[in-house]
Amino acid sequence: MFNAHILSQEEKDAFVMIMLNEQPRIPLHADHRAGYGVASNTAMFHLIVGDKVYLRLKKDSAISNDSSTFSGYLLYADD
Repeated sequence: MFNAHILSQEEKDAFVMIMLNEQPRIPLHADHRAGYGVASNTAMFHLIVGDKVYLRLKKDSAISNDSSTFSGYLLYADD
């Protein structure tokens, strides 16, 4: 299970995609019109050894590194 919480920088939107092995899976958009924008989402993927899950930031968007987080948890392992 993966959790992403993003905060845009002031006066810039943040467009972020949760990626699985170079494939876009879940978009997040933090709209800055109120000053700073926030977006959150949770995803569950069935993974195999070697899979990679990460965030990809779209060109010309910006996140606040101090307040944005991405974490993952193993719920169970296949036998």
